[in-house]
Amino acid sequence: MSHVRADILTSFETAIDAIPIVAAVYTQPAVLNPPSGKVMVEIGFAEEGPNEKIGGDWPNEVVIRRPLIVAARVEAAVPGKMDAKVFESDVLGPIEVAITRSPELAGIADDLFLYATQWEPAQDGRTQTIEATLAWKLTYTTAAGAPGKAL
Repeated sequence: MSHVRADILTSFETAIDAIPIVAAVYTQPAVLNPPSGKVMVEIGFAEEGPNEKIGGDWPNEVVIRRPLIVAARVEAAVPGKMDAKVFESDVLGPIEVAITRSPELAGIADDLFLYATQWEPAQDGRTQTIEATLAWKLTYTTAAGAPGKAL
């Protein structure tokens, strides 16, 4: 991989794409409705910084801790009787576990935890749609002279 931020998105995508209930993972807004019984996930950086200098006295020796929030918007066309508890256990739970257990993210992140979950029930006219946004707070460390490579 070529850059730590791209590596983070790729690692999230790989972990989520391996979940059987997931139909598609996007790193940009999706234009398709999810197939019934499956979910679509859009991944992106929601917020960054501020960066923190944690070591090094000379410019080429500075080490920086870089915090950011990665958001995954999950959209599912679900049966009308699926309630929030079932959606939480069958859809959001496996996504949270997959991210937590991702070996690629373990090699990049100094720390990673689920930061927030926001719900947005919606109706698209044909089927019930449930949306939720999961946000993970992730911190990684780089050298100031090599910001694309995690330490």
